[in-house]
Amino acid sequence: MSSGGVADGSSGPPAADEPVAGPWLACPWCSGIVPLAHLVPSDEELGAWGAVCDGCGRRVSFLPPEEP
Repeated sequence: MSSGGVADGSSGPPAADEPVAGPWLACPWCSGIVPLAHLVPSDEELGAWGAVCDGCGRRVSFLPPEEP
């Protein structure tokens, strides 16, 4: 994910008509929300996680940082 970020659920871009409790990723295409609970292991990139944006329907992927 090149833009957006992780929010704590208390501020940020949740849709007014469907509030999302908990943390989410912001979609880099439409700034929609992708709840972290929707992430599943990616079959395209080792170690990555992916989900579909609630706003635009595009796939959003996340590659967590490596642990030291």
